[in-house]
Amino acid sequence: MLKVLGLLFVSFLFLSPVQEVKPDQIIGIWTTGNAKSQVQIYKKGDIFYGKITKLKDLLNAEGKPKTDIHNPDVAKRGQPLIGMNVLWEMKFDEDEWNGGYVYNAEDGKEYKCLMRLKDAKTLEVRGYVGFSLLGKSQTWTR
Repeated sequence: MLKVLGLLFVSFLFLSPVQEVKPDQIIGIWTTGNAKSQVQIYKKGDIFYGKITKLKDLLNAEGKPKTDIHNPDVAKRGQPLIGMNVLWEMKFDEDEWNGGYVYNAEDGKEYKCLMRLKDAKTLEVRGYVGFSLLGKSQTWTR
């Protein structure tokens, strides 16, 4: 009997507890999957947003700060990438953030977005069109 209790105790030591995901866990600075930028995720009310705070290559070929040259709205192509929102309208729902959008400055397109924490330092960001099955995921790290 004592051996059984000992084995049960040891097995509980190796079981990882299920951690509850909390809405504000994504707030902070994240390095994007391609490591070309950092995005600060912040909250206004119950809605989450993300803006570019750092670029790997800050300047364009002419030596000027990079701008949103691929934006489909020609009037916005001169806006700086630093400080630009690339995530918006994200809402927390049980264990994920969804209902919002992610903008890809590399192609000038916006996509529906779904985000899930893999762990405290790893965030899966999925951009998609229509259904989440039709999309692409990127892993962001703290």
